[in-house]
Amino acid sequence: MKTKLQISAILVLLTAMVGVGISYGPLYAFHVAGFAFLILFVLKLRQNLTELPFLKKKLHFLHVPLFMIVWYALSILWSTDRALAVNQVFYLLNAFLIFLAAYFAIRDRSDIRRFLFLAGILAAIEILISFLEAGGIARWPISPYSDLVELFRRSIGYNPNMDAEIIAAINKTPTGFHWNPNDLAAYMLMIIPFFLFSKRIWIKIVFPIAALSIILLTGSRAVLIGVALMAFFYVFLYQTRKNILIISGVFAFLVIAFLIARPYLKEKYEVKYREISTTTDAALKFFTTDHELVNDTSSIAIRQNLIENGMHAFKESYGLGVGGGNSQVVQKESDNTHGIFSMHNFWIEILVEGGALVFGLWVVWYFLLLRRSYLWWRRKIPEENRRLSAAVSLSMIGAVIAIISISSAIYFLPFWLLLALAVRMNDLNRNQISGHFGSAQ
Repeated sequence: MKTKLQISAILVLLTAMVGVGISYGPLYAFHVAGFAFLILFVLKLRQNLTELPFLKKKLHFLHVPLFMIVWYALSILWSTDRALAVNQVFYLLNAFLIFLAAYFAIRDRSDIRRFLFLAGILAAIEILISFLEAGGIARWPISPYSDLVELFRRSIGYNPNMDAEIIAAINKTPTGFHWNPNDLAAYMLMIIPFFLFSKRIWIKIVFPIAALSIILLTGSRAVLIGVALMAFFYVFLYQTRKNILIISGVFAFLVIAFLIARPYLKEKYEVKYREISTTTDAALKFFTTDHELVNDTSSIAIRQNLIENGMHAFKESYGLGVGGGNSQVVQKESDNTHGIFSMHNFWIEILVEGGALVFGLWVVWYFLLLRRSYLWWRRKIPEENRRLSAAVSLSMIGAVIAIISISSAIYFLPFWLLLALAVRMNDLNRNQISGHFGSAQ
């Protein structure tokens, strides 16, 4: 029988999946669920201190997130804009809340199945909504492209006086629950592995294709590169030779289907088709072309300037970092990013704001967590654990690239949920090996 604390913890995880999709101004459903969870958590703490898992045992794989919170809090002292630094600490505390909720939401194999079932339904609903948006049939109210968005204390995200071609493209661009097309694309990439490792064949086929279609409709080139990276590792690290042949056949079928549908897609989604078709060229330009030699207002040039400004500020800080959130101050002072102030590269953002120490710890932590999740896939543990650990590790591989596409992953709640699942599954799998699986560790 589920306790109120566990039910509230599950709600925290599910509302983290939705993120800004259910919100009013800056207040998310996640914040409400998190507040209720914390109240029940404190009551539990008062009743019986010894029953709390994170106090009975050391926090496996949570030392680095905790250190980041402490470091970013200290960075308030040397930050130019202390309000931004305080906001960043708040974002990290929200992330840690997701880690904490995962400990209480998922305690045994039945919890794994229950959570995946609920999360799958929520993901399917968002996929449906995204297709309705792409078809111009309906729009989720809390979207920058929605006519109702101002009712939720948010602003329309485009200029109604833009060219008709651009307006038409916007009207067919899905945002789902995640406000920004790139954020939606990153989310779709992260959930694909959870479908791929399902027991049911139809889920393994239908939902990854649906999610990939939505990624294409967003026009997110960076996420497409992440999908390609994820696909490569999926075939050569997670599959047998027999399955590789089957997957190759499915891939060939999808390529043929795309070639057949290309004239229709080019006509109906001309702008997005043009963006997707230049993915390889854009990636090459990003790494090989001087930003002074390309259109200064292009996304490539802006991203190059963002990184260059950030790295210059990092060097001037002598590796200490400019403080939480203060990469935005750096961009505003540089005045060469055309009103774009978020770093748009989470890895560089951590380096610039947190400094060399935090960046080094983060990269090592992420790699070790990913590696441990993959190794559990190779171990003889319950099937539910193996599948979820495999999905988490493959999703983390794709996320390495996907989180570069969004403005900042520091407040992208699905990303922290992915990491929380990785940490929690590592803990449960360790308990399985030691013979304590199923207890509230």
